Formats: sequence, C-alpha cells, structure tokens
Amino acid sequence: MGEYAEFQPQRPPSERFGADVVRRARPEDAAEITRLTCARQGLGESVVRPRIDDELKGLTRDEPGCVFVAAIGHHLAGFARARQLEYARDGLPLVLPEGWYLTGVIVDPPWRRRGLGVVLTGARLDWLRRRTDAAYYVANRTNRASIALHERFGFHEIARGFRYARASLEPDVSAAYELLLPSSGGGVLGDAGSRPRSHR
Repeated sequence: MGEYAEFQPQRPPSERFGADVVRRARPEDAAEITRLTCARQGLGESVVRPRIDDELKGLTRDEPGCVFVAAIGHHLAGFARARQLEYARDGLPLVLPEGWYLTGVIVDPPWRRRGLGVVLTGARLDWLRRRTDAAYYVANRTNRASIALHERFGFHEIARGFRYARASLEPDVSAAYELLLPSSGGGVLGDAGSRPRSHR
C-alpha cells in the first residue's frame, strides 16, 4: 500500500481552493488515473492499467460504483471512488454493513492542500444521496489526514478491530465510519460536471 498524505492540521492551505471542474470519470481518463495510482501504490503500469480500463468500462455498464475526477486546466489532479460493497462479492467483513462505501481518494502531490479531497468527497456524497440513505468508509486509523477529511462531513466511527484483506486492513489498525445522507432534493452533480461548491 502506498503512503498516506501527510497530516498537517496546522499548515494553512495553498492559495487556490478546489478544481476547475469535478465530473464523472470517462474511459479517456484511464491513462491519468493509472499514473496517479501507480505513483501512490508503487505498482507498474502493466499491472494497473488493465484494472483501470476494466473499472471505467464497467461503470458505463451501470456496475455499482462511480469514479469522479478533479481537473485543473488540462491536468487531472485527483480522483475518487465510491462503490456498493457486498459480503460475498467483495469480501466485506461481516461486522460491517453492506452498502455504499467511499473507497479512496488520490490527489497528485503537487495539488495537495488545495481542497481537492474535500471537493471530490462532496461530489461523491451528492451522487450517493440519490441512491442510499447512508455512506460508509473504512480506514487505517493511522491515516489521520483521511479521517480528518471525512470528519468534516460528519462521518462517525461505527466499528474497529476487523480484518479486511482487500483494503489491506488488520484488526490492530482498522476502523469503519458512517454518515447518514438526507435526500438532497436536487442540485446533484451530474455526469457532465460542475463547478465545485465549498464545504464547511
């Protein structure tokens, strides 16, 4: 597993906030998503690219998930996923609920501390409000940057001490979190993309 973003709660954010456009990922984004994934996970392109291609093609067939990307100019600066997880199909631990999970954010290091994680998380939650009344995520408890990000949206811990091999989590570091999602009543980010809103 690649390194987490450094947790720097006292460091002020960079001057620019957010992205020019946050939108659903398209097959032509595969190369940039592969690049970011390889850098984060320390894997080769030959390993990662087929997996990304399959994922993006699957999402066009209405498979149970989404990928959002954040673009700054012509640069893809980050992406994030959500997916519906089940016990049998996904190896989800039985102590956790089946349902919709935020399954990771990767931001290109030069573009960190600019609010991209916040914008990408907000986009996924807006998308999920049309599909579910609760969202979940699992994390390594040492990943303080991720936990702090999700706390901004109101996620709270519901379980810890489980093993989840697909997320490389062992009982001594694992935790799961939940957020209840009231219906948005409109204004949800669509496939074409939108300018991001700031989140408090």
